[in-house]
Amino acid sequence: MFVEYTCPSYVIISICFIIMFSKLNVKSNISQKIISFFGPLTFGVYLLHNHVLVRNNIIARKYFWILKYSSFKLLSVEMLESLKIFIICSFIDYIRFLLFKLLRIKQICIFISNLLSKISNGILFLFELLY
Repeated sequence: MFVEYTCPSYVIISICFIIMFSKLNVKSNISQKIISFFGPLTFGVYLLHNHVLVRNNIIARKYFWILKYSSFKLLSVEMLESLKIFIICSFIDYIRFLLFKLLRIKQICIFISNLLSKISNGILFLFELLY
């Protein structure tokens, strides 16, 4: 119960993070550009590195060597490896972003949404006429 994402303490901490970061005021243009670039990619990083196949077959099996270090070195290596995972997953998600832009996925989704909306409105209109 205490290791699942639906654990009450995780939910409370997540809400606190949302409140804390929503009140953050970033004035530096460079910082704004960095946040604007990496912000949308972070959800993709989460989805990639937390996928069952990646987590169990790559991350869990690859990092046993870290456990042989002392506490300080363990923390340092863990931070560097986390940064490496973040950069690799960000790169993969950026490629996905470029591919979606190239294939015009957003426009296709809007077209399909509008088409389905028209179809459902037509069906509702027919039901109103029949009943």
